[in-house]
Amino acid sequence: MRIQSLISSFVFLLFAVPAFTQSQTRSAEMRSAETYPAFNLKDWPPDIIKPLIEKHPKLLQKNLTAEDISVLIKEIHHDLNFNQLKVVERDDELFLVGTLSSKVESIEFSGLKEIDEDDALEILALNLTDAQDENKVAAAVERLQTYFKNIGYRKAQITSRIANKGTTARDVIIEINAGKKTEISEIKVEGLPENETVEIERDFTWNGRGKILSDANLKIVNRSLRKSLNSLGYYLVNIPAPSITFSANEQRTRLNFKLIPQPKYKIEITGQQFQYKNADELSITKPTLVNEVLKLDEYFTNDQNFGSDLAEKIRLHYLSEGFAFCEVLYYERKEGNTTVITLNVNEGPLVKINKISVIGNISRPEKYYIDKFEKLSSSKTQDHILIQADVEQAAKNLITYLQNEGFVNAKLSRLQVGSENRRTNKAIVVLQVEEGPQATIDKITITGNKFFSTDKINEVLDLHTGQKLSLTELETALNDLKVFYADNGFIESKLLSENKNLIQYSDSLTEASIHIDIFEGPQIRVGSILIEGNEMTHAKLILTELDFKVGELLTPTKLEESTTRLQRTGHFSTIQIYTLEANTDVQERTIVVRVNERKPGVRTAGIGLTNENNITFLGYAGIAYRNLGGWGRGLSLRGETKYNPDILNFFEYKATAGYLEPYLFDTRVRFRLNYTTAQEISDISIRKATITNQTVWSLEQDFTSHLTGIYELLNISNYVDRGITAQDEIANNYTRDDLVISTTGPTLDIDYRDNVLNPRDGNWTRLTLEYSNKFLGNHNVDDFYRATGNFTLYTPLSDELGLIWVNSYRAGYVKALGKHDFGIPFDKKGFILGGRSTIRGFESNEFFPTTNRQLPASYRLDNYSVYQLIKSEFRFPLFGSESLAGAVFYDGGEVMVDNITFTDRYRDAAGVGLRYNTPVGPLNLEYARKLDRKSYESEGAFHLSVGIF
Repeated sequence: MRIQSLISSFVFLLFAVPAFTQSQTRSAEMRSAETYPAFNLKDWPPDIIKPLIEKHPKLLQKNLTAEDISVLIKEIHHDLNFNQLKVVERDDELFLVGTLSSKVESIEFSGLKEIDEDDALEILALNLTDAQDENKVAAAVERLQTYFKNIGYRKAQITSRIANKGTTARDVIIEINAGKKTEISEIKVEGLPENETVEIERDFTWNGRGKILSDANLKIVNRSLRKSLNSLGYYLVNIPAPSITFSANEQRTRLNFKLIPQPKYKIEITGQQFQYKNADELSITKPTLVNEVLKLDEYFTNDQNFGSDLAEKIRLHYLSEGFAFCEVLYYERKEGNTTVITLNVNEGPLVKINKISVIGNISRPEKYYIDKFEKLSSSKTQDHILIQADVEQAAKNLITYLQNEGFVNAKLSRLQVGSENRRTNKAIVVLQVEEGPQATIDKITITGNKFFSTDKINEVLDLHTGQKLSLTELETALNDLKVFYADNGFIESKLLSENKNLIQYSDSLTEASIHIDIFEGPQIRVGSILIEGNEMTHAKLILTELDFKVGELLTPTKLEESTTRLQRTGHFSTIQIYTLEANTDVQERTIVVRVNERKPGVRTAGIGLTNENNITFLGYAGIAYRNLGGWGRGLSLRGETKYNPDILNFFEYKATAGYLEPYLFDTRVRFRLNYTTAQEISDISIRKATITNQTVWSLEQDFTSHLTGIYELLNISNYVDRGITAQDEIANNYTRDDLVISTTGPTLDIDYRDNVLNPRDGNWTRLTLEYSNKFLGNHNVDDFYRATGNFTLYTPLSDELGLIWVNSYRAGYVKALGKHDFGIPFDKKGFILGGRSTIRGFESNEFFPTTNRQLPASYRLDNYSVYQLIKSEFRFPLFGSESLAGAVFYDGGEVMVDNITFTDRYRDAAGVGLRYNTPVGPLNLEYARKLDRKSYESEGAFHLSVGIF
């Protein structure tokens, strides 16, 4: 469907303007020293004039200056998408004359049920500016159509149309009729013996049958078929595209593969694959060759003499692992109707580099070059494993490094890799380097600078004549100069000579002249700010989050910080910030902030079960509205339930209501009020439950996009400890206990994670201090203070393989001030370890130290306690999927209590986990086994949860 680019395009002349003579009409631009009357807008359409005056009240003001008029025209031109707009003056009145096009104000969906609107907008990848272009809309609709096809809606019909909202506004409506999903109900294979066909089709039960018909699932079917064929020896059988037969209602389909039989082959690998098994040496096993090198599950060829190809793959792999003398021979023989290819591997020794020698014309000690060679080499070369290609690359890297250091004539005269004989596993690497003289900086010329003096630029560069030339230092200096200009508002500045004519060498290549040609561009200041796309959100909210104001210099740091701040509000799906007059000489720029708003309402619900206490049923539901009145105010309500019918026969619940008031007193400070009521099991061993009513008043502020401060003005919690039944209290010798704990104190969050829900890189730190006393409302509790800290580091080991190493350290200290002889309830404010969030592998009735007889659950701390906890986890993707991942982890920690000595107070566990990424964070299934299990404890525990540390 085509979208007309000018649905409601029209021309309106607000006044009949003849060819005015100079005495009749004067241009506003010619009277910059004068003031002007108000605009006459009586001929404008009513649906335009009202919002225009609301947004630009200066239109009705008298005594406007030329600068006022210039800014108004620029803003109005941008707001209403004029093709032409000018100001004329006649009879002491100003008139606006222009040609106006309608503007897309929103993108709406009709008939969308299968996915969330936010997800659909993300797939469309269509902003409001692009929605003006019919070709871009058509491309976006095609992307959405492809997505629906890939999730099984083969007959989905997706079209677009325009809905006019008035003189200047229109919406793009995306109409969706998804139809029914098509399921793969049957997969048939023809052309092979019946017994083999049955075996292949049986494999499809788990790899295709019952799945929706999509491109992704067709690939899964093809991979499964390839694997099945190869397991039967059909490496030469090509897999054609299947014929697809649909049922009458097209909800079910049958795939039929017609195969052409080919000779069968069997692959055998023999030889010395198990020779090297020491911890410091490499052992290449048969599974490694089959699955990772030859990849026989997915191998296909149409060459019947493919044995040589397989042999070469193995040989190259051995060479790449340091077996420099490896030989692989292959033989063929017949076994019935099958050709057996035998690959005989003679590994030879794993050759290690015994010595590296650097000779030739060099200016520094040999060790300097050897160290640099090793630093610039591959990890295997650093481990002294000889791989010829890696050694050659490291030698090239060394020469490049020397040239970058100013030794322009540096070259490698000879690279020799040798050993005493073919049976030795020690090699010698000799590099003959002709370094030549190092060039010096003879002259530094700077041109194009107008705003900053040459002396100032030289100060920033920190380069001097007579200094030895280092291209690395020069690159750093140029980057420093770019940052200097950008930080001073020259965000469009460029170094014109950076890619050519930057360095001129003398004939002898011993002297270098550096020419830095600068295009400064204008020093950009914020002249005005235009906000677009905020249909619900007030402009003041957006302006408060911006890190720049009218009149200030505009820098990349401010633009980045502003974007991050707006993203953190959660109100917008996309944010664009740019200057309206980009790449012009205009200094006072109009900054456009364009946003797409998210839906403010969120609903969540779910049910599940865990193996906690044999079996426990879980449920939760929540609702939130996060942009009340367009001011960012938030309301939330969440309820959680838990029921164990086997051991406890007790209903647990937790309900939380919250209110957020942002921008307190027109600042970035947020006020948050939360109320929680709960009834939960607090000690399963004595069947004790706790009823909690908690109210928290707090102030929060994001000082930067990475630094957040929180101050709990008052956290008041009322606890009632009682038995599940009255008989439980009698049987376990305890009584109902009421207490109130009130605290106040700050929390500091330092967050450099790349993703809050599923981080892969960065770090996160939280420091918290609490103080509690009777004045705040304590009852039946001593005064105390409590400090805790948490630092987590996320280290990506391989972006290509998706490997991540996560390490976390937590610690805490609590001290009773002992003014009332009540002590501190340890199960409320002490430190307890065990369970999914601390040390996995411990059941709910095994948390420590409260399960220790020396420290019962009712223990009151009268002095101090300290704890520390470490968690280390290695995360990796499974089956090449971005959604499914695995983990191997270790948790360990200890709690120390004054005047109590625990035997083996350090407890730890190790385990494995599965992760499935969801929009609210990873869903985890983990199992951990205690490493120092006591006789009365379980071997380990399973944990099911959402979110990761």
